[in-house]
Amino acid sequence: LRTRARLLHVLGPKHIKGIPLLYMVPDGGIRVLTEDLQRRLLKIASRQLNPFQNPMIAHKTTIQDTDATCLETKVEELIDLDEKIRETLTPEECVRLAGGFGVSDESIAKILKDAMYQDKRETVKKKESHRLQDIVNEGLASAVRSGDYYTSRQ
Repeated sequence: LRTRARLLHVLGPKHIKGIPLLYMVPDGGIRVLTEDLQRRLLKIASRQLNPFQNPMIAHKTTIQDTDATCLETKVEELIDLDEKIRETLTPEECVRLAGGFGVSDESIAKILKDAMYQDKRETVKKKESHRLQDIVNEGLASAVRSGDYYTSRQ
């Protein structure tokens, strides 16, 4: 999924749309990850997978020492949570992916804006709502578990 995100960043969405991912295992052969399977995989990753950074660049993107090319790789690997993915995943699952694996700024802004609107609607109804704070806390906890300074910034 990180490779797909990098290709999407480098080539653009119109060149990647509709191309399935292939998962190759020497002993198990080749499996096709369709868009539906990718969404299901993201759902499982947000709930059951301990968040982690790309191990190839994790040691080169710390708060004290950041290699510019590794940071560029990290930015290219940010997952885009499009409308279909946001419909499949709950906001909590989306922010777990954001904090633990990294998503595009546009994706996280949309999730936070939706939570803010929900809080405002509840306030109008004279109900107290902390939806925005709850999902921010969830995403931050995931970023802390992954030990990723850059996704916690997001």
